[in-house]
Amino acid sequence: MHFVEGHTQGEVAEVLGVSRKTVVRLLKELSAQARC
Repeated sequence: MHFVEGHTQGEVAEVLGVSRKTVVRLLKELSAQARC
């Protein structure tokens, strides 16, 4: 499980109003972009 500024993916998902799965996908996409 990843943490974003001390929050779990589940907590981030709840705040954003999306599923935890969506948060995981977005974090993967951001990570891939950061490597470019």
